[in-house]
Amino acid sequence: MKKILLITLTIFLMFIFIGCNQDLSESTNTDKENDDLVTPVDNQNDDSSAENNGNQNLDDVEDNGDDDNSNNEDDTNENDNQEEQDVIKQLNQVVYPSRRYGNRDNDYLDRLQKASFRLYDLIKTEGKGNKENYVISPVSLYMSFAMLYYLGDETVKAEIIELLELSEEDMYFKERVFELLVNHMTHSSQSARDIDLINSIWLDNDLDINYNQDVLDALANELYCHAYEAPFQNDIQKANEAIRDFIKEKTNGAIDKNFNFSSETIFTLINTIYFKDAWFDDLRELCSKQDVFHMDVSDIMCEYLYGKYFNGVEKSDEIARSMFTCTTNGYVLHFIIPNEGHTLDEAMDSNHLYDFLKIDSPTRIGNVYYHTRVIFPKYKVESTTEVKDILVNKNYLQNTSSMFFSDLTGEQPLAVGRIRHDVVLDVDKKGIEGAAVTIMDIKAGAGIGGKEEIEEVFLDFVVDKNFGFVLCDPRGIVLFMGEVTNPNA
Repeated sequence: MKKILLITLTIFLMFIFIGCNQDLSESTNTDKENDDLVTPVDNQNDDSSAENNGNQNLDDVEDNGDDDNSNNEDDTNENDNQEEQDVIKQLNQVVYPSRRYGNRDNDYLDRLQKASFRLYDLIKTEGKGNKENYVISPVSLYMSFAMLYYLGDETVKAEIIELLELSEEDMYFKERVFELLVNHMTHSSQSARDIDLINSIWLDNDLDINYNQDVLDALANELYCHAYEAPFQNDIQKANEAIRDFIKEKTNGAIDKNFNFSSETIFTLINTIYFKDAWFDDLRELCSKQDVFHMDVSDIMCEYLYGKYFNGVEKSDEIARSMFTCTTNGYVLHFIIPNEGHTLDEAMDSNHLYDFLKIDSPTRIGNVYYHTRVIFPKYKVESTTEVKDILVNKNYLQNTSSMFFSDLTGEQPLAVGRIRHDVVLDVDKKGIEGAAVTIMDIKAGAGIGGKEEIEEVFLDFVVDKNFGFVLCDPRGIVLFMGEVTNPNA
C-alpha cells in the first residue's frame, strides 16, 4: 500500500513540474512578443546609433584621409630627399684622424699666425669699407687657399706662396695644421664646446669632363676634403639650394644665404668653420651692466660683460695695450686698444700685432700677484668680403683668369671667378659663437720655493673705446679677428 502511494505521489509531482515549465515557456514567448512591440522605438535608437556610428566611421575615413595625406606628404618628402640625393652625389669618403695631439711645431704655428695677420692687413681696408665693424676668419681663408694650392699647377702654387709668405712644406699641412687643428677642434666631448671645420669640393656633373677619381680620393686623405657632384649647368637652382643647405647645416644655421652660383661653374671649393664655447663649464652667464662706450665722434650706451679674473696684468707698448679673457676650453680672446695718439689701424697692423701679442704678461712683480679681468662690450659682427677682387687689385693672384688643374680636370684652362668670405661672430653673456665660409668658384676661362708673504692685486681692463680682437685656439691658431668701433651696430 505504501508503495502504491509513493508511486502516485511521484507521478503527481512530475505533472506539476511539466506544467510549470510550460507556463514559463509561454511567459517567455509573451515577453518576446512584447519586446517585438517596442522594437520600432529601439530600432530608431539603433538607427541613431548607427548614424552616430556612421559619423564615427566618416570621421575615421577623414582621419584615414589625413593619414593618407600625411603618408602622401611623407612620400613627397621621401621623393624630395630622393631627388636631392639624385642631384647631389658624394664622390669620396673622408675619414678623420683619431683624437690625438702630435708634436707642437712652434715655428710653423708662428709662421701661420703671421700669415693670418698678413691676410687681415691685405683685405681689411677694402673689405671693411665704411662699415663700423669688421671680421674675418684667417683659418678658413688659409684652408681654402691650401685646397687651391693642392689642386693647382706650378703657377697657382707660386702665387699662393707669394700671397701667404709661407713655404711649400707649410702648404702641405696634413701633418701640420690639420692634425693639430682638427684633432683639437672636432670630436669634442665637452658639452659647452662645439667646433667643426669642413673642407669640400663641388663639381659640375653635367659637363663633358672626366674628373680624376684618384685626385678626389687624395683630397679626402690629405685635406679631409669631401667631394660632391651638383648640376650647375642643367639645374643651377637645385645646385644653389644644395650648397646653401650644406653651408647652413655645417655652420649650425649661422650662415644661411644663397651664394648665387652660375651655370658656368666647373667646380667650387668651400671651407666652413663653426665655433661655439661657453665662459663657464656649467653654462653660467657673465654679469653685465649698461655703461658708456666712447666712439670717435660720440658716446653711446652699451651692455658691458664682466669677464673672469686671469693671472697677469695687461701688456702694452708704445702703440697699444692688450688683455685677454678665455672660454672654458681654453680659447683665448685678446682685446687690443690703441694708446692715445695712435690709431686702431696702427694697433692692428700685422707687423705690430705679430710682435705685440708675444709680449709676456707678468703675473708677479716682487711679492705681488696680479689678477686681471676684462670688462668688455657685448657685440656681434658680420662681414662679407670679395677677397679675389681686393687681392688682384693689390697685384696678387694675377694669373687667376687662366689656371690649370690638370690633375683633376685635364688640360683645360680655368679661372677663379670669385673668392667670397662670409663671417659672423657673436660675443655675449653665455660665450662666443662664430661661423665662416670661404668659397672659391672655379669657372672656364682663359714654480716658487719657500714661504713668503705676498699681496694679491685684482685689476680691471676696461674696453670702453674702439678695439681690435683676435680669437685663437689654445695653440695660437687664429680662428677669427677683427675690429669694433660700435658694439651696438
